[in-house]
Amino acid sequence: SGLGALTIGIGVISIVAANWAGIGYPWKLLAAGTLCLLLAAATLVADRRERRLTVETSVLVYYLLTLACIALLGQIYQSGTPAWQALGVWSLATAPLMLLARTSFGGALWFVGSSMTYALVAVAIIDALSSGHEADGAAVAIAFWPALAIAASKGSWLVAHRPRFARVFASSGWFLLLGMGALLPTLFYADIHTGDRLTWSLPVIAAVLIGLHVTLPRWYPDLSESARTGISLALGLGWLIFAAGTALRREEIEVLGAVLQVIYLGVLAWTCVQLERTFAFNLLTALIALRVLIIYFEVFGSMMSTGVGMISGGLLTLLMAWLWKRSKRSSQ
Repeated sequence: SGLGALTIGIGVISIVAANWAGIGYPWKLLAAGTLCLLLAAATLVADRRERRLTVETSVLVYYLLTLACIALLGQIYQSGTPAWQALGVWSLATAPLMLLARTSFGGALWFVGSSMTYALVAVAIIDALSSGHEADGAAVAIAFWPALAIAASKGSWLVAHRPRFARVFASSGWFLLLGMGALLPTLFYADIHTGDRLTWSLPVIAAVLIGLHVTLPRWYPDLSESARTGISLALGLGWLIFAAGTALRREEIEVLGAVLQVIYLGVLAWTCVQLERTFAFNLLTALIALRVLIIYFEVFGSMMSTGVGMISGGLLTLLMAWLWKRSKRSSQ
């Protein structure tokens, strides 16, 4: 139903766009207003009668239709409003509407829309910063969003009344945060100029990560101590990679970036063992093996160094497989 609602919303936008030049402005406004009124009435009646499927469908269509109507008003009246303001109004105005939804699909769509809004607002704020602080602002904005999603997922009302939304926000936040950590070693390959080096963002991001570390036992009391330790290690290692990758000289440390990426993926794989996430562990193990192979093409030259690198990478992969097997046996 969610996919069908999403398709209908996109289809309405496509039909309007296809006949845009042939539709007069009054008719465009009348059609948009009529659709909004019909959807509002359908949503209200379905919600009072507790017809969850109808509510879910109409809410998702209405969510996309509202964005289309905001764009329509901007086009007709040539307001010249920046995109971040339009998306900000859209996200704020539709927040009560989206809280009527309950499914994971609805939560995922809301998270994507909110992420788009946050990204454009963050870009506008970064552009307004004084010269030399743009890189710091971008770093803080990127790190803050997944942390905010994780914190929002632990809100008491959301957990009690929209548990699927809470799970989507938490999963998306952790995926973004830990996934960005896996990509941070690419900084060792980037050409960072002196003016782009980070200053105040490093302690700010450290404070955000320390806050997540401190709240882990309270937010996730059911996790084992080893699992929480693995998550904290990944957060700390990610910050160290980030700090080193933006501070050290490029030409001397590319191999260090590759090694740190393998270590970080290894920490994530070990954490997945503690969480008993088989698919994630298998995926990370494959990524480690692939990364070791790429290292061969990047830095190894002689047969001796190549052999040592491949053997060490293979031993690391076998060690993680053994740890997983051992963990499965103990759980049985």
